[in-house]
Amino acid sequence: MNYYSYIDTFNLTIEELINLSPYTLKEITDELDSIDLENKTAIVSGLKDDVSRLYHVSIEGNPWLKDLLFKRFDQLKKYKIELSVEHISYLSGFKFL
Repeated sequence: MNYYSYIDTFNLTIEELINLSPYTLKEITDELDSIDLENKTAIVSGLKDDVSRLYHVSIEGNPWLKDLLFKRFDQLKKYKIELSVEHISYLSGFKFL
């Protein structure tokens, strides 16, 4: 399983991901037709799910974790290792390793 960055792929800000509007979701859905039709259903489902989006927000807000998930191990030593989970209310569901 690979991490899929909504922020990098769709050029979103963290705020836009937190407060995803129906208009933005429609734009992303249309864009998926040209870039990732194979995984479109999974991506759109993940974006529609508030809990899933907030897990992504937490990953995007923690550069060392994002580098770990993208296997950019040479970048890991740049960061102090700490996990900010301010946007996650259901922490036990946050499993990725």
